[in-house]
Amino acid sequence: MRRSATCTLLLALGLSLAQALAAEEAPWTIRRDVDGIEVATRAVPGSPHTEVRARMRVDAPLAAVVALLRDKSVAPEWIAYCADSFVIEAPSETEALTYTWNAMPWPVRDRELVMRVRWFRDAGSGVVRMEARAEAAGGPSVAERIRITDARTGWTLAPNGDGSVDVEFRSHVDPASPVPAWLLNRLLVNAPHGTLERMRALLTEERYRSAELDFITSPPPPAAP
Repeated sequence: MRRSATCTLLLALGLSLAQALAAEEAPWTIRRDVDGIEVATRAVPGSPHTEVRARMRVDAPLAAVVALLRDKSVAPEWIAYCADSFVIEAPSETEALTYTWNAMPWPVRDRELVMRVRWFRDAGSGVVRMEARAEAAGGPSVAERIRITDARTGWTLAPNGDGSVDVEFRSHVDPASPVPAWLLNRLLVNAPHGTLERMRALLTEERYRSAELDFITSPPPPAAP
């Protein structure tokens, strides 16, 4: 009898845990799906700030996408609102501490953030992930800029057999002070969509398409029929 009651209790606890975990994952709402780029947002339990997701399929080698993401010198050319970005230190090929300055539209004050960036690659699927989290200290500190200390972003790059790559970007950021409603829509929809558009354009350049990285191996092109 005790054994049966214990099993019932464990089952109930298991179901409660599963329901709680499911409740934590709010559904995505598609905000824009144009020109092969989808942007979606969702609420984050316990946070007043929205998480954003942008994704597309790009016709470029996996190593090219990684090379562009690692090239901080061109970040202002394609990442929305980025005025400058550079590596503070790189303990290894798969880890770096970076500084980014985001120039915001007047009258909103500019933002700065220091991110701990880490790269991961699944040997079986070939999927590459980049995860970045904000750190409170490190890098230059400019008085006119607001330091963001609560932010996490990530890129997931899934190679396909035809040589293309499925690119997914996610971001959840506390802007550290109120942001006007007119700017919020730009940050959640326009900015990620434009960022992926410009990323796709840059990936046509030979300097990235011919990139080779030790920890990234692009799958060979499909055999001719």
